[in-house]
Amino acid sequence: FLLNYCKEIKRTGVGGVVIAEPAAGLISAEDCSTYSSTFIKKIVEAVQDDTFMIVLHNCGNTGHCTGAMVETGAAGLHFGNRIDMPATLEECPDDVLVMGNLDPVSLFKMAGPETMKEATLQLLEATRAYPNFVLSSGCDIPPHTSSINIDAFYTALEEFNNG
Repeated sequence: FLLNYCKEIKRTGVGGVVIAEPAAGLISAEDCSTYSSTFIKKIVEAVQDDTFMIVLHNCGNTGHCTGAMVETGAAGLHFGNRIDMPATLEECPDDVLVMGNLDPVSLFKMAGPETMKEATLQLLEATRAYPNFVLSSGCDIPPHTSSINIDAFYTALEEFNNG
């Protein structure tokens, strides 16, 4: 079903999909490979090309199944806030976009804008050496998150890029 669904999405001209597999990070690396990555890889091989990318999201991964995510061949990997992002970037190929991983609850939802901005700047500084890093939240932004914190996130990114 998912393979056919991705083929149809691609046929419409959309540039890619995000496949969310958060529970795959709650099992061992071997099981993640067996019960998730094997199937994601089939989708990637069938639809990913220069015009259509697959981004694999696994916010349950604490670092133990990064290799299983890489083996899918997805053009982008999206990580949750429990990952050490610089260490994770070391495990990922340079030609794969690596995304994440600011905490959506403790930062975006619960922190003040100064804390949000400082955490964003710290992550950007820690990942400065990796041109394949894409700043993102570690998972879905919770409902009723203050737009002030979202603005602080983008302000930090703009300051970093212009600094």
